[in-house]
Amino acid sequence: MLNRKTKIIATIGPASSSPVRLKEMIMAGMNVARINMSHYSDSNEVEKVVNLIRWSSKKYGKTISILFDICGPKIRIKSTIPKGKILIKKNKEYSLGVGKVNIPINNKIDFSYVKKDQIIKIDDGKIEFSIISKRYKHSIQVKALNEGVIYASKGINFPNIKLNIPSLNSKDISDINLGCNLKVDWFAHSFVRTDQDYDSFAKIISSNLEDIPVIAKIETPQAIKNIDKLIDIYDGILIARGDLGVELPIEQLPILQKMIIKKCNKRGKPVITATQMLDSMVSSPSPTRAEVADVAGAVYDGADAVMLSAETAVGSYPVDSIKTMSSIAENVEEEISRSSGFQINEPKFKKTNVLTSICHAAYNIALDINIPVIAVMTESGSTAKMVSNFRADANIVAICPYEKIANQLNIFWGVNTLILNQMDNVDDMVLGCQKLLKDKKMIKKKQKFVFIAGVPVGVPGSTNLLKVHEVE
Repeated sequence: MLNRKTKIIATIGPASSSPVRLKEMIMAGMNVARINMSHYSDSNEVEKVVNLIRWSSKKYGKTISILFDICGPKIRIKSTIPKGKILIKKNKEYSLGVGKVNIPINNKIDFSYVKKDQIIKIDDGKIEFSIISKRYKHSIQVKALNEGVIYASKGINFPNIKLNIPSLNSKDISDINLGCNLKVDWFAHSFVRTDQDYDSFAKIISSNLEDIPVIAKIETPQAIKNIDKLIDIYDGILIARGDLGVELPIEQLPILQKMIIKKCNKRGKPVITATQMLDSMVSSPSPTRAEVADVAGAVYDGADAVMLSAETAVGSYPVDSIKTMSSIAENVEEEISRSSGFQINEPKFKKTNVLTSICHAAYNIALDINIPVIAVMTESGSTAKMVSNFRADANIVAICPYEKIANQLNIFWGVNTLILNQMDNVDDMVLGCQKLLKDKKMIKKKQKFVFIAGVPVGVPGSTNLLKVHEVE
């Protein structure tokens, strides 16, 4: 294999937003740059980060996608608190909510329906509280079950407590509009609960006359209950194990992770495994053995991408984290390729058409006669996505005339993206593709590659041509 197939998403933050550090991360193997809007309030600052990523992508000749992660109905500690932290002592009572409280939160919540002894967890469950009583409508009295430090903007979970919160707040709507204006490549929707949450998100994108795909972040019991509908309606799935492990018994996480990845693979939807994958590398240059096994497990399961959060956003070793994750994925992929092949979860589509048949044939041809590259000429990206679903051992190269499509395809398993101007006929397409592959050192003279395209040229959705071409 010429390259790693599992994609790496790295979160951009104070540790990774300089031009020099961003270059190092790109060269280390970052495929997608995630901007977590939970930690941004200044649109000018966000625009600078997006422009820097775009500039770096072009300068270093690498396709880097931008994933705009929208907060959603996530309850957090206020971003501004005295001294930036709150010291918590076990068994001590505190008030939590809005107004004059010890623990201020970012949203006004109606606590009318909470019950005594229900549990609240902060910072991925590191600190727990038991509800003592309802203090006022928008604040409650709680007792600390352990001790620790609460920092600004840390998340709060209310397991098994039903709160009437909209799927998008005013900041979310503003952030989606900003993302559309900046023409980001993907959105991520936090704390999705039902398929209806997608509609409000999609309407805002549509009102901006944009077509940007949306990933559902699976973080709640409701999302697990509705997982089949969410996979069908959203453009991709992100398994956010931090909040999911707080909302549900943590021992269920590995089972849920495998279940979700398998469902996504079978339905042809990209799936991302995220949260604390190399968490010790926030402060250490080396991962733990358990973390190495965790990343390897996600690759073995069939994830399209694995994600780094604090490791690259605020950690001391962002570049080392990417290199480590890349090395783990490469070694696991080499073993999978050698022993059993990548069709861990064989795709199943509701109906067979020309597109699925041609892509399946390309996969089989490349496998049968050991062809190293499947080159896909694509206008809309749908053909490249379909080839990715079959998990070919060959390198998948999506060649398209539009930067927007190239960026969106970059998140899919095994898909390398290249830009090539529109050609007038099939012969010119094949020769242009051959030159591009040779220039990028993806193929050598006398080697063969599988070529997929559509005739007439330039018409999206017209894939109907498959050719095995020998490089001249």
